[in-house]
Amino acid sequence: MFKSATADLNAAAASAFVQIAAAAATAVGSFIDNRLFGPSMGNTTQGTGSLAALRGWVAYGDPEAAAERHRLWSERIEPTLDRLQSLAGDSEDPAAEEEVVELRSSLRDLKRIQWAIEDVARTPGNRPAGVEYSERLEPLRREILK
Repeated sequence: MFKSATADLNAAAASAFVQIAAAAATAVGSFIDNRLFGPSMGNTTQGTGSLAALRGWVAYGDPEAAAERHRLWSERIEPTLDRLQSLAGDSEDPAAEEEVVELRSSLRDLKRIQWAIEDVARTPGNRPAGVEYSERLEPLRREILK
């Protein structure tokens, strides 16, 4: 009985972690979108796109969503940040380069948070109901439907 209660508690804690981390990543992503691209782009930017792709992976286990998130980081977000760094270096405003350094640090944190969510969200041990279904109920369902 205690083993089952502990497993349920661990599963609830893992689920809560994923939800809290996703909310934090969304908040950081929105902040970064506004800092990187400004309010004129209407929050339909790369940071938000990477969060949408992460939600697709967490909710549906869609490998294309995970690939899209990785693609957005490597082909859009990081090159945009490199371009900002270059522009800040050419600027006469000494604070511009410092702001880009802060932004790069925030993006590094966001990427790390997204990676952790991606890693934890689809780990079978963090989804005991899914493991129970695939190991016990799905074979039983197949046997019944034969």
